[in-house]
Amino acid sequence: MTTGDCPGSGLIVSNHRSYLDIVVLMAAAPSHFLAKREVERWPLIGNGARALGTIFVCRKDRQSRADSRREIERALVRGRRVVVFPEGTTSADGLLPFRTGSIEAAVKAGVAVTPVAVHYSRPDAAWVGDEGFLPHFLRFFRHRGTRAWVSFGPALDEGTVEEVRDQAQRWIAAEVEKLSAQRRSDS
Repeated sequence: MTTGDCPGSGLIVSNHRSYLDIVVLMAAAPSHFLAKREVERWPLIGNGARALGTIFVCRKDRQSRADSRREIERALVRGRRVVVFPEGTTSADGLLPFRTGSIEAAVKAGVAVTPVAVHYSRPDAAWVGDEGFLPHFLRFFRHRGTRAWVSFGPALDEGTVEEVRDQAQRWIAAEVEKLSAQRRSDS
C-alpha cells in the first residue's frame, strides 16, 4: 500500500530494512538508487542494478563517497529521482543515524528531499546481522501474504543539510512507529 505523494524528481531518503526495499520502492517510485559497491558484483542483481542506473559507492573510501555525492547531485540537477538509504545499512527496529552526504548533494542541487517510510507486515522481512542473502531469501519467501507499506512524507526544501536530515529522520521514525502500531493492532 502506498500513501502520500510520490515526487516527480528529487532525493528520496528512506529507512532500510531489507533488499526487499529496493523492489518495493521501485514499484512505488521508479528511481535511481545509491548502493554499496559490493552489490555491483552480485550475480544477476549487479547486472540489474547497473541497467537501472544505480550509483555505486565504496563506503569506506572517502574519494568514492565524494564521487558518489557528485554523481547524485548531477542526477538531481538533470531532474532525476534518486533513492538513498541514509542509515547506510539495514536495521530491524528504529532508525540508525542518518548520514548527510546525499542530503548535501540535494541541498546543493536545490531540490527537495522527500522522506519515505517502508514497513512490512512481518518483522522477519528485515535482513540484518550476519545471515546470508540466499538463506534469508529462501526462508522469507516460504511464507505467503507479506504486505508492504510505502509512505511518502512532505517535500523538505528549506533549511541546512543538518536541519533537512533531522526533519526527514524524525518524520520517518514517527511514520514507522505509526505503521508498527497499526500492524500490532491488526494482529
